[in-house]
Amino acid sequence: MRIGVVFDGDYPWDIRVWKVATCLVDHGHEVHLVCRNIARRPEEEAVEGLRIHRLRPLASARLNALVSFPAFLNPTWIGRIAEVVRAHDIEALIVRDLPLALAAVAVGRRHGVPVMLDMAENYPAMLRDMRRFERFRLQNVLVRNPLLAGLVERIALRLVDHVVVVIEEARDRLLKAGFRADRISIVRNTPKIELTRFPTAWGTPACDVTKLTVVFVGGLDLAMRGLKEALEMFAATVDRAPELRLTIIGDGPSKRNFEAHARTLGVGDYVEFAGRLEYQRALFEVQRADVGLIPHRVTAHTNSTIPNKLFEYMLLGKPVLATDMVPVRRLLDETQCGMVYRTHEEGVETLIRLRDMTLRRRLGENGRRAVLDRYRWDRDGVRLVQAVARMTTALPQVAPPS
Repeated sequence: MRIGVVFDGDYPWDIRVWKVATCLVDHGHEVHLVCRNIARRPEEEAVEGLRIHRLRPLASARLNALVSFPAFLNPTWIGRIAEVVRAHDIEALIVRDLPLALAAVAVGRRHGVPVMLDMAENYPAMLRDMRRFERFRLQNVLVRNPLLAGLVERIALRLVDHVVVVIEEARDRLLKAGFRADRISIVRNTPKIELTRFPTAWGTPACDVTKLTVVFVGGLDLAMRGLKEALEMFAATVDRAPELRLTIIGDGPSKRNFEAHARTLGVGDYVEFAGRLEYQRALFEVQRADVGLIPHRVTAHTNSTIPNKLFEYMLLGKPVLATDMVPVRRLLDETQCGMVYRTHEEGVETLIRLRDMTLRRRLGENGRRAVLDRYRWDRDGVRLVQAVARMTTALPQVAPPS
């Protein structure tokens, strides 16, 4: 089958888009990825079996960013998606998240192509978080308006043929809104096991057994990730646990602010900002740590999605320390692989408890076992293939691997 995947960012790279697209290729499908082109890469390119069709960049960088902005019915996007659908006789479309859902639907309806929405986020709730926690930006009022996004979501859910969500709580939200259960599939943000088979040339990551290293992996861009509060919790714990260290893997516009905040708290020498690393290299570096941290603020948004890093920490055998987000807490309780905290004080006490090597080892082993047994991408990838098959009614069902 010829499948189009629509992604509102530049590619490479996005972990979810990569897993979805390469999974479809691995199952014998021809995949055409339509994406943005802020980096001015070639308009047409083949990467890892994907046929990439980028937007045509304009001479002016500012105008290029404006014209290619993934607004809900941006004619630039509609035209490029339609061009790819016609030129390659696309039989199904998968659109990554809400911003371009209506654009994909417009093309799909015009050309008789079914459309699947891969809903990685509760997008209206995410925009409410941005308005609540980020500094004021005019674009957040005009084009990142949660009220408008909520309206677009309601329309898109009526028009798309199938929706993929990343966790049960996201499915339940759609069911409460009246969306039919038979049009929803759960495809979690689980990891590809083979990515932890690291190149031999990388050797073994250096571990300092005299230190207790906590690691955070993620973008340093949004206040909703809770990293400022995590630094404060870490600083409050160091006096009682001087062996503590914090490694932050990621980059973003707030990196300098976080570095300055760590110095102000007096823990600049205890915190390593490793910067952005290629995905597999980041996994390799996580091995050096003793605890995986997910400090996201608890909101309607984080209560209806699941971060990739939860399953990545689990796969690498790291006990998880997280804020009390509903889906994260449910999975930690189910697998007994980590601990949650609701307040600053609880976080400090939980970090102190995690000094216990025996406890860390037990939690880490439970998490790794849960991923190897259940929460792995080869299983979720099959669910994606099955969802496409049900939507198109043209493909045989594929049995999950045993």
